[in-house]
Amino acid sequence: TSTEDAKGVTTLLKLLEDGKGEGIIIMAATNKYDLLDGAIKERFLDGQCYFPLPDEKQIKALLKLRLSALEKAAELVNNEEQIDILSSQLIGYSNRAIVGIITYCCLHI
Repeated sequence: TSTEDAKGVTTLLKLLEDGKGEGIIIMAATNKYDLLDGAIKERFLDGQCYFPLPDEKQIKALLKLRLSALEKAAELVNNEEQIDILSSQLIGYSNRAIVGIITYCCLHI
């Protein structure tokens, strides 16, 4: 809810303010930067790194890595043609979303 969101933002801003000058390094990550509160964005202007969504080659590597740990997916991991098809369909998804899709699908096989 918006009340919970406001409490979270207020708490985070207080923690950031309390840690100023204490030699504390804060790292944060989000897939929803555009939805962040403006006051929080301002606190991270010192250094921001943008990591784009994975490209097809990175998706293939992620698929092979995650699927190779799953016995049910052994045949798929070794089928380059199927991996190519699957990776092309996952362009535009974040790493987290891809891992979620893999996990969901493997639970329902």
